[in-house]
Amino acid sequence: MPDDSKLLDFGTTQASPFQLELRGHPGALAQFGTPPLPLIDDDYDLVPLLRQASNEELAPLVDFIIKKGGVAADLPQTQRYIQYSPNHQMYADDIAAEIQIFGANSIATFARGGKGRKYRDILVKAAKRCGIKSRPKDSVEDIEIRII
Repeated sequence: MPDDSKLLDFGTTQASPFQLELRGHPGALAQFGTPPLPLIDDDYDLVPLLRQASNEELAPLVDFIIKKGGVAADLPQTQRYIQYSPNHQMYADDIAAEIQIFGANSIATFARGGKGRKYRDILVKAAKRCGIKSRPKDSVEDIEIRII
């Protein structure tokens, strides 16, 4: 396994020399990663948005997940991240799943077979923690704006 202390910084992502050697050979390194993260497919407030986002739009999100998630972040160990980074569009579903997992309780996530919570549920909980009331009829965008 590559030594994390020898990671090279390439702007929005990091890669070990071992990963760089194999980047030109799709699939050569992917076998060492974990399978795709468990995704709640019908999370219509998050999944379609990330699937249509550009690499430039996804890059700050990926950076945040990796830096703030630390050892809890599963994204950097996934097969698709290892194989395609920094082409974030290729693993947008894993990015969405990581957000869903980060926003959920670990025990409840385990009980749901590794799946997190829908983005709206995460957002409503965040709003409540900020002292902001939300109603079921409120759009995700309205709740986000009130939080900001």
